[in-house]
Amino acid sequence: MRHLLPRGRAAPLLLSLSAALMSHPAAATAAKPNHGKRHHGRLEHTAYHPLRPGNPAGLMDRLDEERVMLGAMSMLGTRYRLGSRKSTAVDCSLLVQRIYAAIGMDLPRTTREQIHLGEPVHVEALRKGDLLFYRWQGRNLHVAIYMDNGYILHASPREGKVVMTQLNPSWSRRLVAVRRVLYDPS
Repeated sequence: MRHLLPRGRAAPLLLSLSAALMSHPAAATAAKPNHGKRHHGRLEHTAYHPLRPGNPAGLMDRLDEERVMLGAMSMLGTRYRLGSRKSTAVDCSLLVQRIYAAIGMDLPRTTREQIHLGEPVHVEALRKGDLLFYRWQGRNLHVAIYMDNGYILHASPREGKVVMTQLNPSWSRRLVAVRRVLYDPS
């Protein structure tokens, strides 16, 4: 099954990823002029040495954040199925688990386990990749990934697929917790 990024949403995410790469000091390199010295008939090239990075962990965290966003976008339209385990369909917690597995993070399978991950975050401080937990049908929990600009991505039982939804008062009333599982690069 092939998932395409929706038009209009892929470009800003890719530009954001490019900006994160290019704005970090580790992206720059210092180079000695390459005069191509000859040694025993072979052309030897002068090595390029990277500058000392200001905060390589911060760059990697921003890259992880962007990889989560791209992974989330690639799941748009995936079929919803409660309790799904091995099929291509996902429920909300499996969606989160798969997206984070793509960046090497091993998250638990259920929302009841995922709600204890990372650090608690105030809703006013939401960042891309944060997990939002909601009450759903009584005592059940539902998890979504915060994308940016007031949008979340989640596996919607109502729509039967993975969708992006704008946060609204209905969502806010049901919010139980916000957790940050990605390191804060600031």
